[in-house]
Amino acid sequence: MRNHWALSKLAKYMRRRAGIVDLTCGSMDEWDAYEIHAKETAPFTNWLTNTGFSAVQDFAEYFDPRQWVYAYRASPIVHFIRNVWTFRKSISRYRAWDQSGLLSFMEEATADMAYLHRHNGHLLRSKHTARQLEVFSHLMSRLRADEYSDRYFDHILGKSGGIFGGKLVPNTNLGPIYGTKSFYKMTNGHRKNDLDLAASLFTKNVQSWWD
Repeated sequence: MRNHWALSKLAKYMRRRAGIVDLTCGSMDEWDAYEIHAKETAPFTNWLTNTGFSAVQDFAEYFDPRQWVYAYRASPIVHFIRNVWTFRKSISRYRAWDQSGLLSFMEEATADMAYLHRHNGHLLRSKHTARQLEVFSHLMSRLRADEYSDRYFDHILGKSGGIFGGKLVPNTNLGPIYGTKSFYKMTNGHRKNDLDLAASLFTKNVQSWWD
């Protein structure tokens, strides 16, 4: 890109009018001879159409808005700010002594990746990859919430009402009785199924989750 203007039609025309015959290809000795010929034939035109045009091009490219936009979008600071915003919930949830924060980071990361693949993917498999990531993110959300037994309870409001009013009553119509071995076997089985599916998705596909 640096020598583009020096090789433009205008530069070639000016050198040709000054008597400089451009060399398109040649050996090192031939290029050295060309440089000597150009400087002796028309030193100012040779300088202007090479060094001068390149300097003007550098100046123009420096103030090109597209360069600033690219530099802004590629800036590590911009990525840092975006990442802080993307993972703001996970950052607030994270505690070193609990797995919930780890699962939250994995949930939000794969959700963000899924959006990229679905809306800005460049590969034929982008939509398929997005679906894998969406499923994995949903599994991380379920494992983080750990509400596998909650679905088998009904919330009965008490007289006081409100958030803390009432109590949870097991719904025996949905499964085994709460507190029994069969109840814990069933709920632990649901949790294990999600863990196994998440592990399988990760093991088989993590190396293809790129774009």
